[in-house]
Amino acid sequence: MNVNREQILDAKLMASLIIAQGILRPVRLVVELIEEPVDKPVSMAQLVEVATQLTDLGIEFSLDDVGTGENTWPNIEPLIPFASELKYALQNRHEHLTSESAEEHVKFWQDIAAKHSQRFILEGVEDDDDDFWANQMKIDLRQGYYYGKPHLLKLHDDDPD
Repeated sequence: MNVNREQILDAKLMASLIIAQGILRPVRLVVELIEEPVDKPVSMAQLVEVATQLTDLGIEFSLDDVGTGENTWPNIEPLIPFASELKYALQNRHEHLTSESAEEHVKFWQDIAAKHSQRFILEGVEDDDDDFWANQMKIDLRQGYYYGKPHLLKLHDDDPD
């Protein structure tokens, strides 16, 4: 479930996620804190409180778009202990892993994830070059159009294809 900094403070949404987690057990929900501008400022204390509640209830907490906007180091450092995964999006900086700066950025976040026993997910893998470099950097978890475009699941016969 992707949420921004305002949405993660919404008590009704959080209550719904807690109920859903109870129903879905043993499947674990992952709440991803995305990088998106918000209207109202959200304090780190508020974010830490919500991340603590989520993880205490068995819901995983993910930091999406690390290295971008508000999700930069040290802005998210206090949230690192609560995160089960860090997601770095190549597309946010229009990078390809063949560029030296992209490799440095990815390595930085990959090392933080390894240090904290978290999953590291590389987003924005677009072509053979990105896939090759992700292999060279030993990145097992990846997302991107290279692997297929998202589509709606067809749950009922009358759902669109």
